[in-house]
Amino acid sequence: MKTSNLVLLGSLISGNLVSQLNLSLHQAIQLVREANPVLRIAWNNHEAARHQARQYLSVGLPWVSATGNYLYNIQPQQFLLPGEFFGQPGSFQTVSAAPPFQATIGVNASMKLVDGSYIFGLKASSLLQEIRKTEAERTEQMLVRQVIENYFQALFLRSQLALLQEDMADAQKIALETSEYVAKGFRELQDKRLVQFAADTLTLAHRRLEAAYESVMLNLKTLLHRPLQEKLLLSDSLEGLVAKLPHREILEDTLSPDLGKTLEMKILRLNTKALSLNEKAEFARFFPSLNTFFNWGYGGFSNDKKRPVLFSGDSRYFASGTVWGLGLSIPLFSSFNRLAGYRLAKIQTENARLQEASTAAALEAQARILKIQYRLALESLQQARKNLQLQEDIRHTQRLKYREGLLTSFELTQTDAQYRAARRAVLQAQLQLLMLHTAYRYLTGNLNVFVKP
Repeated sequence: MKTSNLVLLGSLISGNLVSQLNLSLHQAIQLVREANPVLRIAWNNHEAARHQARQYLSVGLPWVSATGNYLYNIQPQQFLLPGEFFGQPGSFQTVSAAPPFQATIGVNASMKLVDGSYIFGLKASSLLQEIRKTEAERTEQMLVRQVIENYFQALFLRSQLALLQEDMADAQKIALETSEYVAKGFRELQDKRLVQFAADTLTLAHRRLEAAYESVMLNLKTLLHRPLQEKLLLSDSLEGLVAKLPHREILEDTLSPDLGKTLEMKILRLNTKALSLNEKAEFARFFPSLNTFFNWGYGGFSNDKKRPVLFSGDSRYFASGTVWGLGLSIPLFSSFNRLAGYRLAKIQTENARLQEASTAAALEAQARILKIQYRLALESLQQARKNLQLQEDIRHTQRLKYREGLLTSFELTQTDAQYRAARRAVLQAQLQLLMLHTAYRYLTGNLNVFVKP
């Protein structure tokens, strides 16, 4: 896959070339799918499972091998035999144990014919491929969710930093005015100290927010497998993302998702099926297995020490044997090893079925809880927007009074602070709504709503 839709910019900062990346949420999701090493490992595991299945399949198919040997006996072993064997009674004859040169070739073949454990193991190896594929898809969904949530957090903290900077500017303005009032005798010195303390508190809060924002951005860069020194410029906004959210499926009770099709439930079902196959494979160990084999050999030798096999007219050749047969293995007694293995597999299968049923009920309950929380979050956002509108009206009225001299700058600053607090409440409500929407979409296996640009 290519990331041609990502816009890379360069800027010269402090004499060093630091790359900048304009990044929308849609582009971030594309990038994590393409570049995250954890996801690559998950898909590599799926590929490895495919090769494991092929490897296991070959166990039950014909195996054919060829062998060849060429020997030169530098000093053949010798021993004495009574002369009677050679028609010379009363003497001994020296006999070599092997000729100087020997050559042999052979072909061996074998194949399983009947083996219950192999049959069920073959089905399990095929099932493992599907399990690894589903696990890779779940890993992708988990990483996409992390990217989405970090992206939301970064937008929220960026907006909070902007509002806090406005608070800091007002605080410094109030501190300056208070210092002038104290100098003229209109305020107590304690007032000045309190105002300055408030300004210092805001400065500290700003540093903490900056640290939190930097941490979130580092997490996002790690997920996207980007250089940590790279500058990410997030092009979306909380308001714009909230406006794109489809609420109907979550708000209407009649539109209930089929949680049985989620990746979590699919993995549990596959795991139960795999354990069931293992149980059958353990049971098959009680039954006989049958295999077949074939061996063929051919050899030659030469007694001429100067001319080896294939180069000597004195070489002799012979067929060393051809064998075809069947091998039957009948299990009789294993000191209860097979019985214990079968009972253990049966318990594991039963536990998997119980876990599957328990998880299905838990997912259903969680989906209902998220729906309730989502409705409340949407109502909270609507209420926060109404309060923001009210604070905007109050702020407009107070500014008119300030221009007419009916309001002090301190009172106007307080009005602005209340207005920014209302904006913060809207940002918080937007973040909560987006987070709950993400959690619900992840639970139901439908994060694609965030993929559309």
